[in-house]
Amino acid sequence: MKFIALLTLVLSMASPGLGSAQDHLDGHDIKFLEQAAQTGMLDIQAGQLALQSTSDQKVKQYAQLILIEHEKIAGDLQGLASTHDVKLPTELDAKSVDTLINLQREQGTEFDQRYIDEVAIGAHENAVTLFTKISKETQNQAIKTFAVDSLPLLQQHLDQGRSIAK
Repeated sequence: MKFIALLTLVLSMASPGLGSAQDHLDGHDIKFLEQAAQTGMLDIQAGQLALQSTSDQKVKQYAQLILIEHEKIAGDLQGLASTHDVKLPTELDAKSVDTLINLQREQGTEFDQRYIDEVAIGAHENAVTLFTKISKETQNQAIKTFAVDSLPLLQQHLDQGRSIAK
């Protein structure tokens, strides 16, 4: 029995590439990383557009906050993905591109309303759902920690978006 335990220990040390279940990424983990990157890119690009397009001080302050905080989240996400050799998307998906195109078509209060509805509220509702789900389902401790640590900020962004909409 001791021999089997020792053999198991030696084999686990000799095979670091195998890793533990906590180090392994499954398909859901990789999909989460990709979706989180898409959400972050949309928030950043829409925030940049909002800074250029809005004259509403609340929307401008919100967009500036989003840019600062989502850049940090994006950096943390990139580091996490790099650690696991996952290549994140560098271009927006079709749905996010459509959102940006629709925002670009609007001006004044119509822009502000669409930005708040689709990005500050809609995209953040999706992000909170996405991060909550992975925090409960993943076996990877690094992804769980990233999701759990990011959730309060994403929820705060959603709450702020809802507050502006009132």
